[in-house]
Amino acid sequence: MNAASLFQPRWLLAAVTAALVVSIGLMLAQTAHAGSPPDLDSTQCKFVGPGVQYCISLDPLTDTNPVDDDHTATASLSVFVDGDPVDPTELEPVFVVILVFDGPNVGESQSVIAQTNTDGQLALTYTGDGGPGADTIATVACLDPLDLQEDAFPESVSAQQDSCNLQGFIDFCLEASVEECIDDLTGPNGTCTGEAPLICDIATKEWVEEPTPTPTPAPSATPTTAPTAAPAAALPSTGADPTSGSACPLAGTLALVLGGMALLAVGAGVARRAR
Repeated sequence: MNAASLFQPRWLLAAVTAALVVSIGLMLAQTAHAGSPPDLDSTQCKFVGPGVQYCISLDPLTDTNPVDDDHTATASLSVFVDGDPVDPTELEPVFVVILVFDGPNVGESQSVIAQTNTDGQLALTYTGDGGPGADTIATVACLDPLDLQEDAFPESVSAQQDSCNLQGFIDFCLEASVEECIDDLTGPNGTCTGEAPLICDIATKEWVEEPTPTPTPAPSATPTTAPTAAPAAALPSTGADPTSGSACPLAGTLALVLGGMALLAVGAGVARRAR
């Protein structure tokens, strides 16, 4: 096939058709993905009714700051109906707990239990004054009771109390080992799996000491005087150049020009033979 044949009407029509097919496929793929829930772990999302999915995420997933700074961990609730996101302002609040259950700042004081706000969020802000190290933070959202019906969603979500015993979760994770708490959150038989009306997420916070500033050396009491260089002699227009190390800069330049001309000549000869 030569170049001219590519511009025949049948080939142009085939190329245009292929481009249209690819474009339509990409648009359909984007449309199908637009309403999909985020790619979260199975403990973070749970179906609670026909096509109704609740998800929780704790942000930031990881962070690093100096000791004695403040850190804010924010739990965000997302709801999807048949894959389409629901405006959080249309939902009744749900109870959520955020707890620092391991690290230098572990403790009951570093926890909060409250309902999500109008943006579907709950935040915990605490000061990392426990020293350097890594805090492990968990959030648990309570989805019980839920009386979701497709024809009444989301108005049928009633105001909730601590029916999931979130305080019990706090007490357990502060008394048990870290491994037991994490297994309770993420294990196959843990709190946030199976039929339990809970969804969970875990984040970490690294606390580090401020770097010690490097002291600036004091200036010398008796400053040294740099020796005065002798005036440079005038360089000859030809011959040796004592500053560059080249024996003869004009000769080097001439050699480069001649070498370039030789390469051009060789290339021209090869081209003539090819023709």
